[in-house]
Amino acid sequence: MRGLKGYYKCPRGPNREWLGPVVGYTECDPVTGLQYVGDVYLNFAPIEQYRFVYDEWAVKMIDRLRPFNPTVVMGMPMGGILVADSIARALACRVIYADRKVVALATSTSREKSILILGRHDLDPDDRVIVADDVLNNFRTTGEGVALVGSKSAMAVAIAGFFNRSLHRVWFGVPVVSLIHDPLPQYQQEDPEVAAEIEKGNVAWKPKDEWDRLEAAMLAHPEPEQT
Repeated sequence: MRGLKGYYKCPRGPNREWLGPVVGYTECDPVTGLQYVGDVYLNFAPIEQYRFVYDEWAVKMIDRLRPFNPTVVMGMPMGGILVADSIARALACRVIYADRKVVALATSTSREKSILILGRHDLDPDDRVIVADDVLNNFRTTGEGVALVGSKSAMAVAIAGFFNRSLHRVWFGVPVVSLIHDPLPQYQQEDPEVAAEIEKGNVAWKPKDEWDRLEAAMLAHPEPEQT
């Protein structure tokens, strides 16, 4: 992922000082409306271009997903679509994709609002569904997916993703299965851990567009090799 500009981890010094920029996340604090920030950036979009990698990752998860006896894998827009496709082919079952329907346009004071729907495909009442996404964090989209499955009288038997950065292994009774489970912290902007970095501008708000800056920090302070 790092070679394809999809992974960054901010280096830290011996006293836990930041040696590179922290990064802005898309999720916002519901109270302040400000973006959360953290020290790890993950972007699976570049890896989507190499489907054989997704296929290999999916195969590594199959032994933990097959016992759920799924009949369908449902991909979340947009990152979960190809994840669902690879998992479904490895399991030899159906694959469907959820869509976003805009219900309120963005204004000068509010964001666009949308709901999750099944526009292209549908579920049968006896379907056993794996809800798939690439990165699992706050379960906002996958949670909508679980609710959508329930609205069709089907059963969500698992949530699956390549990277689970949350603390959860079960989400409201639904098992969470991932290739990698590594809980990563995210900070409010006023958190003492990151407030000084934000104050001095040591933050990449759009990490995808600032890769050169992120890569320079990792090259200047490489992580010790694992043995």
